Amino acid sequence: MPKPAYIPPPDTVLHIYVQRLGMRFRLPNGFHRDSVIDYVCGNGSLVSSISYALINKSNDIIILMIFMDRSAITPEKTAMLRRINPDYDPEKNYLVWIRVQSDTSYKAIHYPRAYIRKTSRADDAGEYVLNCPNPYKKVYNHCKVVFMHKEKRGDVLLYYFYTDAAKKKIDRCIKKTARMMRYN
Repeated sequence: MPKPAYIPPPDTVLHIYVQRLGMRFRLPNGFHRDSVIDYVCGNGSLVSSISYALINKSNDIIILMIFMDRSAITPEKTAMLRRINPDYDPEKNYLVWIRVQSDTSYKAIHYPRAYIRKTSRADDAGEYVLNCPNPYKKVYNHCKVVFMHKEKRGDVLLYYFYTDAAKKKIDRCIKKTARMMRYN
């Protein structure tokens, strides 16, 4: 029997975004809520607007969640942004974000459509390595980012920060948590 959807407490940013983006959230086994701190990656990329954080029982993997709500992009804002950049497309802007953030040594990998339908129900999803010279909380010195994009709704970025000790299990963890966030 599948685990029921976890309803985040109504006073959390996670609850607000899950509702706004039309998603479901399931707390993955072996994880619990962690505190959120401001963080600067140190490579010119800023990991900002962190909405929620989860940490595993062995304290070697932290998942930070960032949400980008497309409903905030009105036709007026789109027109203004197109005056600055004529090629601006609010439904393709996430690809620019990925190109800017992903390390040039590791290109973003887009998951196969069948896998996306089975896991997140997004229109596009994948992952990339983020090289952060400043370890998160001075401990988590590696990072992989999973991105999910749903047209006309928004994007979710899941930052998997991990220690050297978790290097061998990070890919397994990402696969295990693949259904944590799903669009309805």
